[in-house]
Amino acid sequence: MTCRFVATLALVATLLAGCTTYPVGNRQAVGDCPACAAGTVELPLLQGALSYPIVEVAIDGRPGYRFLFDTGAMGTVIFRHPRTADLALSPRGEIAVGGLGDGARPAAQVAPGVALQLGPLTLRDMTVLVLPVDRLALFGSPDLVFIDGIIGNDLWTRFGVEVDAAAGRMRLHRLGTTDLGAGARSAALTVRHDHLFVPVRVTLDASRDPVAVDLLLDSGDAGALYLVTDPVRGLVPPEGAVTIEGPGIQGQSRAMAARSTAVEVADVRWLNVPTGFGPEGSGSRELGVGLIGVGLLSRTRWAVDVGQSRLWLAPGDASERRFEDGSFGLATAVVARRLLALLVQAQSPAAKAGLQVGDELISLDGSSITGSQQAAVEAALQTRRTATLCWRRVDDVRCGTLTRAAP
Repeated sequence: MTCRFVATLALVATLLAGCTTYPVGNRQAVGDCPACAAGTVELPLLQGALSYPIVEVAIDGRPGYRFLFDTGAMGTVIFRHPRTADLALSPRGEIAVGGLGDGARPAAQVAPGVALQLGPLTLRDMTVLVLPVDRLALFGSPDLVFIDGIIGNDLWTRFGVEVDAAAGRMRLHRLGTTDLGAGARSAALTVRHDHLFVPVRVTLDASRDPVAVDLLLDSGDAGALYLVTDPVRGLVPPEGAVTIEGPGIQGQSRAMAARSTAVEVADVRWLNVPTGFGPEGSGSRELGVGLIGVGLLSRTRWAVDVGQSRLWLAPGDASERRFEDGSFGLATAVVARRLLALLVQAQSPAAKAGLQVGDELISLDGSSITGSQQAAVEAALQTRRTATLCWRRVDDVRCGTLTRAAP
């Protein structure tokens, strides 16, 4: 059985009490956006990694920073690395943060009085978390950091947020007014423990009945579907599942990986869905029994609006609803316009060919590639049985042929 790598890149899903407290939702912050009163504000999505929704943000009046919109994040985070090291922030205390992984929870500094600007929207007097990337297993090295921060709860509690990855845009709607137009489907959206949950029906294999569960909506997780193993609920990995490892906020994250026969969200049915299974008992009140990640969401235009308590999906062509086998165990990131190997699954065709995390991909089947071609490269790796890649590691150029076993 071949299986697409389920990347476990959930960013900050949990905030714990530390030396100080953090104002979830930043309700003390002042929102300044005259254009928002007129209706919808549109922001371009930046080229990023694994279809994450990334927008440009100015920090204290300095433009050019890349923030990921993360529906699974309770706080706004600025990553401390070379591009952000000279920001004049004034931390006051620390707090422990959590996410996927098996190590100790890293400590983030808490910095008040920060202003963030997203297009015509300015959020003043924000309290943000400052998290040095060298404390995270997530990125491996500063060269792999493809974002400067994340924003989640602070945005979706103030606006209906629409994301259209195919069109490269995000729209902010006045809270309670989001409308994706004719053909859009919707499901109930519930806020629990400052997180968003939606009802989902999962068919793990053709021999089992669908299982109804409420899952965390997490656009900060690169995978499509992640479930916590729970035999009582019928959430058990199908036969043939394989063990995978990937970097998380708290160190290495281990799970089983398989494909679910079908997943139904808001009356939209997805087939052959890459699914990760966490260890039994690894759920928390924030995670619950699992999550839906951007690997599924990015295949449709989607929106959340807590004013309406709805998740909206505009699925488009039905042919887009089936996940193809592929990827060769490789996921990429665009860093400084270069296309880098972000994740390489152990024992995958990519690993056997010699690829390592941090390698720069420079050609595919004899044609040169750059970061601007990430979407085309990822699509090609989903559908081809073999692919010849060349990559650069420091000053050394290497090539190898990736071959996927027959299903």
